[in-house]
Amino acid sequence: MGKWLSLITLVVQSAVCAEDTERWRLGGFGTLGITHSDTPYAQYRGSAQQSNGIFKEWSFKNETVLGVQGSVSPLDSLDLTIQLLSRHNYKNNFDPQLDWAYIAWRARPSLTLRAGRFITPMLMVSDYRNVNYSNPWIRPPLEFYGLLTLNNVDGVDALYRGNLGEMTYALQGFWGKYDLYINTARLIEYHRMIGFNATLQRDPWMVRLAYMDSDHSLADSNGNKMNISRAQIGPPGCGGLGCERVYPGFARLAEQFDVEHKPFRVLAIGGSYDDGKWLIQSELAYRDNGDSQVASGSAWYLSVARRLGDWLPYAVVARHKANTREYILQPSPEFANRPALVLRNSSTDQSSLSIGLRRELGKHAAIKFQHDWLKPEHGRYTSTFGNGNLLPNSALPPNTRLSDFGSVRIIAVSLDFIF
Repeated sequence: MGKWLSLITLVVQSAVCAEDTERWRLGGFGTLGITHSDTPYAQYRGSAQQSNGIFKEWSFKNETVLGVQGSVSPLDSLDLTIQLLSRHNYKNNFDPQLDWAYIAWRARPSLTLRAGRFITPMLMVSDYRNVNYSNPWIRPPLEFYGLLTLNNVDGVDALYRGNLGEMTYALQGFWGKYDLYINTARLIEYHRMIGFNATLQRDPWMVRLAYMDSDHSLADSNGNKMNISRAQIGPPGCGGLGCERVYPGFARLAEQFDVEHKPFRVLAIGGSYDDGKWLIQSELAYRDNGDSQVASGSAWYLSVARRLGDWLPYAVVARHKANTREYILQPSPEFANRPALVLRNSSTDQSSLSIGLRRELGKHAAIKFQHDWLKPEHGRYTSTFGNGNLLPNSALPPNTRLSDFGSVRIIAVSLDFIF
């Protein structure tokens, strides 16, 4: 609480320094959510940045969020914005994080330039992914939004808006880098992020295209690259003998598997239809990771909702598919009695079905109920979990996979609000 008060005070004090109260704004959003998972074999979590998840229990930690945003405009064309976000994180607490911190300059009425920290503008609901009140669902489909495993950019961007007859369009380009902590001892370093997106809208339709080219590394909390596979080439690998000696060809695969300056490219397309009654939305994305330990993959979802006064029933289907590759190395003649070594990158194919109901509570709040069935694809999940929302909780019974136990059922209720 002390961190929250000091940070909010800083925002307010900065705002008060403006010439008049019309030049500063303070607002926020939040979710009070409770979630239940029914499986004892995997922890369910709401994002890749949560240190752990839930299993066979009710918990507030997965969905609960609080955000505060402050903006000050010292000039008509200049804005300073800070957003603080509190949700269960990689430290296993709710300490607020600096989610937005940028300066924006409106060079022209149609052109805005920003520098600082902002949300990676790759997907349709990226900017308000944490503002659950703005979305029909309790959470965006995790098979799709878990594919990217990134959140922010520390860099610069440019946004241009215009009109084409009855249509409006927006073009955005960005460049930067970001360090994404996935636990207290490990992070993903995005060394170079450059991308663009284009949106075209003519009511009730909207279409969007986005692309990002980057490279990334897996590092420890001190910034040292985690060359996990290459560390096994010589001793102590393979029982102290060195895996290259026991399994010729291991060194080549270790170089390929270790995540150090490996590609991270994303292509995403999406669209929506909203005529005031029906709300239909879909996105499709492909992530190219090269041939590293984290497999390349694709994901998509389709969401259909119908407004009935203050009620909004909805349904979502989604799927994530990893391009898993398997390599089999035979032992050298010196160790012919050893079994073959099987290496594969992440195998996290999963599909889901979600149904839910949203009820408006005035103009600034809504309550939601959602039931999800997450289905790991047959024969794919083993001890490797990599699409952001399932983590191993206990050893699976011998000769079994998570898919052998059917769907993972998730039930959630949330109260979303803005202020």
